[in-house]
Amino acid sequence: MNAEEILRYTLENIDPYILLIITGLLSISAFITFSGTVEKKDKSAFDYTVIHLKKVSFVLAILIIVVGVAIIFTIASRTLGLKTAMEYMGLLWGKVKSFISDWTMWPGLISIMVLPSLIKLLHHRMIKPRFSSWVRKWRVKQMNDSISDIRTEITKLEPKDFDPRKYFKDGFMFMGLDENNSPIYIDDENFKKNHSKVLGPSQTGKGVMQGVLIAQAIKKGWGAWFNDLKPDDFIYSIMVQSCKEYGREPPIVVDLTGFHESIKYAPFENGTDAERIARVTKALRISDSGGTADYYMANNRKILYKIFPLWDGTLKQLSKLLEGKHPAIDDNLRLMIQEKAENLSTRVMEWCQQPALHPQKGQGFNVKNALMNNRVVYVLGSMSDPFVRAANIALIDEIVQVAKREELPGHTFIDADECRFIATDLLADSLATLLSKKVSMAIAYQARNDMKNLTDKTLNAESIQNGIETNTQLMICHRAEDDDTAEWVCEKTGTIAKTLTKLESVETNEWGAEEWEGKRMVGQVEDYLITLNQVKALPPRICVIARPGVLAKICYTCFIPLNEKVKLKALSVESINDELNVVKKPKKQDTTPSVKNSNDEKASDTTPSPSHTEEEVDDLLSMITSNSKKSEKKDKPKDKAKPSVSTIKEATPVIHESPDMVDEKKVVAPNNTDKGIDLSILEIEPTKGTESVQNEKNKTFSLDDL
Repeated sequence: MNAEEILRYTLENIDPYILLIITGLLSISAFITFSGTVEKKDKSAFDYTVIHLKKVSFVLAILIIVVGVAIIFTIASRTLGLKTAMEYMGLLWGKVKSFISDWTMWPGLISIMVLPSLIKLLHHRMIKPRFSSWVRKWRVKQMNDSISDIRTEITKLEPKDFDPRKYFKDGFMFMGLDENNSPIYIDDENFKKNHSKVLGPSQTGKGVMQGVLIAQAIKKGWGAWFNDLKPDDFIYSIMVQSCKEYGREPPIVVDLTGFHESIKYAPFENGTDAERIARVTKALRISDSGGTADYYMANNRKILYKIFPLWDGTLKQLSKLLEGKHPAIDDNLRLMIQEKAENLSTRVMEWCQQPALHPQKGQGFNVKNALMNNRVVYVLGSMSDPFVRAANIALIDEIVQVAKREELPGHTFIDADECRFIATDLLADSLATLLSKKVSMAIAYQARNDMKNLTDKTLNAESIQNGIETNTQLMICHRAEDDDTAEWVCEKTGTIAKTLTKLESVETNEWGAEEWEGKRMVGQVEDYLITLNQVKALPPRICVIARPGVLAKICYTCFIPLNEKVKLKALSVESINDELNVVKKPKKQDTTPSVKNSNDEKASDTTPSPSHTEEEVDDLLSMITSNSKKSEKKDKPKDKAKPSVSTIKEATPVIHESPDMVDEKKVVAPNNTDKGIDLSILEIEPTKGTESVQNEKNKTFSLDDL
């Protein structure tokens, strides 16, 4: 570019481009000079140089502008001559004045003048602090430990979907997958030597883990019991499907609620006398509780012990015994029952209203047979019905009693869900013993404090809690909702030493933004292996597994796929009422005397039964009435009123048959044949629930008066 082109370019572009450039140069240099600087205690030579340049930058900018104008004038004077050069410079000055006087250009000038300050503000308040944070994040650290943060823990874990059956392995119990998708196993011998506690609120995956354990117990050929109080939506289907897949007999269903088709359970029929007494006294709540009612409880137990040798273990006969309906009950015992057994009789009557507790003698669910044959058993209970809970406790107690008394042929795994409703001192005290008796249990409940809030307030909850926690070494915990449970679970996982940043410093710049200085202080602290935030943030189907001798782990579980959902067949309300005989239609009493033939009597002798129909009672009454009328004609005046059949029926006590009394006593009917009548067919119902009727001056009417 020659001199003429330079002059022409300058003249054409001075308005507005060159002037804008000059304005920007002046504003930047002025900003640098007058913005000031942050003084440092220790300055290097480079720092002094920068400070000096900042102070002279505005002067340098003015000198550059002056030098530029001089250069243009020199070029113009040499090319165009001095006179023409002065005219040229006048043209340039005219364009400058025109630019300054044009108000439309002022916004641009102001923007250029403010731009340096905006750039510095953006740099110091946004760019530099973020760059400092980025450098801090990606710097090479001497350690990677950090403090747990619930904001990161709650998004860190996600449930995994898989088929647990693919990981089932002979000789090992599959628990789930770890964070690296590796299976977590416990060998069978260690699993059988430890009880388990499974904790977690509803809908956190507790039932998923229980289903996986039950399915494997069935596959291994163990006895597998599940005690369901909710009930669970899938566990019974898993048991049915697993039995089919692994060639086991279908599960035995014991529905203690009585609302479904199942085998009935007689809670007091089987076992030794001591075991039966222990179960019945607990179920009827007649044990000492340390209160003022212990005196009455002792009387109830005394009556129970007196009638116990006559009792066959069924609730129906116990109810009749407490009404004095047995020939072996003398007048004194009958009077004692009338005066002191009202509370006991009422509780037995309440128990008699449970439809699932009335099997025929010897035909109910046999706990011993199920344990000795390694059967799969599904027990359905209830959290709300106190009598069903009591029957469930009796069943658990009988399992414990049989396991401690008998030598089981194989291992049995028992899963007790919602255990706080059925936990007892016998269960807690027997956990350690059961492991040596080939029985391992999984005790499931929602939170640690559940064991302090037992439904039976007469129990020592703290002792039961300590017994269960001490003897359940394998802990499986899902998300904890309360601090006490979460802290307790973390303590079970143990502690580790972490190297953490204890102090990091930041600097606030002149624009009010903080910048990391790059200095920090580190130190070691003790923290839980599984932190409190992790336990509280566990998603469904993810749990913590802690066991002796092995570091605790985060475990992922998943459902066992079901081919079909199997439901228990429900009974109708009518069938339940028929079972209990809740509504009985009164039958008309037949006053016509009738005599049973000898064939009927022989049939009755050879076929004793614990209960008899009302027709048999009416036949017997008719026979007694006929004989009584003949004797009254000889011994009593004609004008004296004759007793009616109904009067005799009301005054006749119940003579109830006991298995021990069959064929031992005969009643000879007067003025009839010499053949005796077997007492096993006698069951004379009293009216209005009375055990005996007193004649005239409180004389008790007995069988001898007949």
